[in-house]
Amino acid sequence: MTQDTKAMEAARLEPCPFCGGGNVTTFSSLFGEANTDAPLRTVWTAFCAACEGGGPHKDTAAGAIAAWKRRPAAPALPSEEVVESARGIVKLDRFYPAGVIKVARFVLSMVASHDQ
Repeated sequence: MTQDTKAMEAARLEPCPFCGGGNVTTFSSLFGEANTDAPLRTVWTAFCAACEGGGPHKDTAAGAIAAWKRRPAAPALPSEEVVESARGIVKLDRFYPAGVIKVARFVLSMVASHDQ
């Protein structure tokens, strides 16, 4: 078992800052420049399965986990501009990917629960 795998198993990732979902995991992928002789390298990222939001690519699973946990705190309520954008996305939902619609509905639910 590699150190990255141990870090991945031991870490408890924070919920997604985009949708609030708890199905967040880390995964690795190969990264490299096209049409060059440079070797491919493995990069890691944290990823939300609910809305497909992701963190920055890092060289290790531990680095991806640390970056996910270092993200800035979300503001208490979205700005009116964000709320209006979310309303437009929900209204025209057939033109947007499911993850975007889910985030827009989450934004609107935040505002609705605050107004009650």
